[in-house]
Amino acid sequence: VVGSRSPLLANRLVAYLKMFFNWAINEGYIKENPCKIPQSKLFEEHEYLDFLRADELERVNNILLVKDDRSGRLLKSHYEQHELNPVSCCLIAFQLATGRRTRSEASKVQWGMIIHGTPPMLKLKQTKTSKKNKNTVFALGDRAMEILTTITRDKLNNEDSKFFYPPNDIRSRYIFPSKDYGRVLANKEKGKTPYVVDVRKTWWKILSLAGVDRKLKHYATRHTHLSWTLEATGNIKSVAEVGGVSETTALGYAKQSKKVVRKTLKDMQNVIKPPQPLKEVV
Repeated sequence: VVGSRSPLLANRLVAYLKMFFNWAINEGYIKENPCKIPQSKLFEEHEYLDFLRADELERVNNILLVKDDRSGRLLKSHYEQHELNPVSCCLIAFQLATGRRTRSEASKVQWGMIIHGTPPMLKLKQTKTSKKNKNTVFALGDRAMEILTTITRDKLNNEDSKFFYPPNDIRSRYIFPSKDYGRVLANKEKGKTPYVVDVRKTWWKILSLAGVDRKLKHYATRHTHLSWTLEATGNIKSVAEVGGVSETTALGYAKQSKKVVRKTLKDMQNVIKPPQPLKEVV
């Protein structure tokens, strides 16, 4: 069942079970490893290739962050009209502007992690791959700073803001606070996470409102940002730096747009001369 939905997760589960049973063999509990499965029998893993195209990205961004021209705060009527959570929308917008992963990076960002300088920086405690790459500090572009500035204005002296919590509330430390923290949820347990984690429903609703008729994974925010980083720079080292990954891993994230591929093919035609007709021998 797991393999049909997520081949990658199923293969990792087999690997962990294999390690467990190897431990059990070493301790003398069992004699054989039931998870000794040949590589050919594992589930085929498919690389995720999809990302938002330029026109789609523009439409999505225009829905995620809508400001009141007079106050600079979020336009409350826009989010109420479309029944959107402004905190979730701003988190998704921030991910599209930075390429940061959801649970381990973007969701748990605190105000104290923003370093105001030239350029402004985001200093994370760790990332999913920081043990290997050691990179935990990332530059923030104009779009990311626009999002942060808008949130700051929205919560300033505004108790109606979805971002506002009093200083003694732990949620005031987080840029993307969760309204469910401390509340009794559907499972009859209290919310334990002070920041927003799961924004998939908002993501899919935004795609629908933006006219994106295919169901992209929420993780496509990262693929989108890194793909457009490659388009802007043409440099896989820049993609790796922005993503906080190795150059090899960056190649899996960043996809060339069809426009770049067509230009490459055109440039090739200018370089490769067409064959000359054979001269008739007299």
